[in-house]
Amino acid sequence: MKINDKVKVINQDITGIIISDYGSKVVIKDDDAEMWIDEPEFDNGLLEYRKSDLELIERTDNET
Repeated sequence: MKINDKVKVINQDITGIIISDYGSKVVIKDDDAEMWIDEPEFDNGLLEYRKSDLELIERTDNET
């Protein structure tokens, strides 16, 4: 898994694109963030997960 790959949280209906990689953890931009963000000026739809909690949906060709 790398930045810009599309991932899914195992056993949850959460999908998104990896935007930051911190080794064993990544930050994803939730595809459905607009559904749960109440105050967009304070929340950007980013979620942090352990890589072991994610499965790859689509790999990108990005070398990042």
